[in-house]
Amino acid sequence: MKDLFQKAFDEGRDFLTERESYAMFAALGLDVPRHELIPDGAWLRGRLHEIKKEYPERVVLKVASPDIHHKTEIGGVAVVDNNADAIAGAFDAITTRAREAMPDARLEGALLMEYVQCEQELLVSLIDDPTFGYMLSVGKGGTLTEIFKDIAMRPAPVEKANVEAMVKSLKTYPLLKGYRGTKKADIGQIADFVTTISLLARPAQKSRQKAPAPFCRGFEVVELEINPLAITKDGRVLPIDSILRFRKTRPEEPDIAGKSSAPNEKNLDQLFHPKTIALIGASDTTEKMGGSILKLLIESGAAKVFPVNPKRKELMGLKAYKSISEIPGPIDLAVLAIPAKFTLPVVTECAEAGVKVAIVISGGFGETGTEGKKIEAQMAASARKTGMRIIGPNCMGVYFEPTKFSTFFLSPEKTEIPHCDVNNFTVLSQSGAVCVQMVELTRNVGIRGIVSYGNMIDVDVADLMAYFDRDSGTDVIGIYIEGLTDGAKFISAAKAMHKPVIITKGGKSRAGSAATVSHTGAIAGDYDIAKAVFKSTGLVEAETLEDFADYAKAFSFLHGRRPKGHRLGVISNAGGLAVLAADATEGTCLKMAKYCKATIEAIKAETGGLVIVSNPTDLTAGISDEGFAKAAAHILDDENVDALILIPGIQPRPMREDAIVDEIIRLYNRYDKPMAVTITPTEKRLAMFNRLEAARVPHYDTPERAVRALAAFVELLNGVENGAAQRSSL
Repeated sequence: MKDLFQKAFDEGRDFLTERESYAMFAALGLDVPRHELIPDGAWLRGRLHEIKKEYPERVVLKVASPDIHHKTEIGGVAVVDNNADAIAGAFDAITTRAREAMPDARLEGALLMEYVQCEQELLVSLIDDPTFGYMLSVGKGGTLTEIFKDIAMRPAPVEKANVEAMVKSLKTYPLLKGYRGTKKADIGQIADFVTTISLLARPAQKSRQKAPAPFCRGFEVVELEINPLAITKDGRVLPIDSILRFRKTRPEEPDIAGKSSAPNEKNLDQLFHPKTIALIGASDTTEKMGGSILKLLIESGAAKVFPVNPKRKELMGLKAYKSISEIPGPIDLAVLAIPAKFTLPVVTECAEAGVKVAIVISGGFGETGTEGKKIEAQMAASARKTGMRIIGPNCMGVYFEPTKFSTFFLSPEKTEIPHCDVNNFTVLSQSGAVCVQMVELTRNVGIRGIVSYGNMIDVDVADLMAYFDRDSGTDVIGIYIEGLTDGAKFISAAKAMHKPVIITKGGKSRAGSAATVSHTGAIAGDYDIAKAVFKSTGLVEAETLEDFADYAKAFSFLHGRRPKGHRLGVISNAGGLAVLAADATEGTCLKMAKYCKATIEAIKAETGGLVIVSNPTDLTAGISDEGFAKAAAHILDDENVDALILIPGIQPRPMREDAIVDEIIRLYNRYDKPMAVTITPTEKRLAMFNRLEAARVPHYDTPERAVRALAAFVELLNGVENGAAQRSSL
């Protein structure tokens, strides 16, 4: 195997020819089409008799040259009958056209192949993504690949069971099962082939695994695409056309960044539970960042605070120090609220003074370009020498609810952080502005902690995920990311999570990706790949901030409720709204439940036989709040129902607003099945919504939003789609 790559490398190539790729596939134990190289006409004439016996009725000839990649465009491919005249004529024709089109190309002759009759065509690819490492893709292949865009992705290598799940997730999977007379494909055989291909994913240095694949030691695959991977009429799985690029195996780099594939939680306790805090750049003017933060730190009383300002002797009643080196005793946390141009020497001084963690608030670093990145690298290097951790730069820092400890320098009168009876939701955000909006959108969801982590020159989102996964007060984690500095580490952290993680990605579009570079200094990876990583590691993706807030409410309020399945009941006194809820289940994991006979009879009796009981259930406008609640209880008692959406229309006279809220709260406390409520929003009803959510009943303005949020919750807990990880602590 190594000889194939070495030969190509010695010839100055970073790719394998089609014939070399077939040799590699065969060395892996995979089936390939019968083929041979025809070097010239004389050699062909001596083989024609045997070719007639060894090959099927039709054959394919392709011009063979390491310099000709697009053979069809120059007329370098021919499909002919297996007879001497046709083969000889085709050989002469395609080699002549190749010489005329590309006279300088190295022509090796022609590749003779058996003609393969395809029943189905797939695409299989393996790429080394610069952010996440190796990604395996399986999808609809052939000439219509780009039109269908039917692809499933996972980080590689991938086990056979997960490959089968990928294939079954395709929209075109019914074609493989046999459709309108087509032959059913052997999914296990396809999965065996794809699983073997995924093993070409060298455990790259990014992922810190042990060794490259032994069959090509010294070289690694950069990109491999097989299109089509043919499923033939006689049941074979064959690679027909492929592209393979490679490079020399990169040497193991020294661990100069102090990073590993495992999250690093060192000193993070001192970030959230500091006993001593030095505020560098402190001021007594609250309109300034240093003054606003100092006021917050003093008011929280979470730690002893040491203001640092070389021009002042006292600030807000506290002794001020000229530098951190003058402060007596150890400092757990240093907060740097100073301009970027002064930051590097102060970071160095903090590290030398034994500070455990530093938060660098100011921007003007890697997000501004090359010079800023150099300063970031110098700051990180200074911190590594003593083991000091850094949050930021270009961030807002930390808020921690148990102690009210905060470095959020925005005006408290303008920035509202929800404080509830239960505060179990932690927000981690790369963007400070998005961070604030996330918190304000989750109005009645109690916030445990907030970390605005900015450019991630040291502490990154993976470290924080691991830390809050162990935090006893956090039940749900919400994340906003734009780019990642270490995708393999992120995958490692995501796979290890026990708690639900809701994630929103910025930089999805080309325009968004460009903005990401300038905003946080981290280049956004390809969104399709990021989306596949989220899905395969069991993270719940919220595509919009509205979805993020809705999912946060569902996961926070419904914590501890575990649905047995994905069968949904919908009850309303307004038929149209109930129908919209049922419609919204299409494309989600939720399925409309079929009520048992006892439930149907009980609801009929409750409504005097005036209601035709089905799901969704329309109790009509004549139902009272008490009757609505009794009917809902019958549905919740039904073993065929795993979750319920309640849509009480408030307008009909029999429905009393306060009474229906009381009834719903009683139901919610009585049953442990997941529930959500939809009541049309008006300003007058805001008090109703607040009462419901104070009782931790999730309320949504529309049926569709209620369905999406409940579906996200049920899907994660039941691992409905593609074997996604289930979070054990829910």
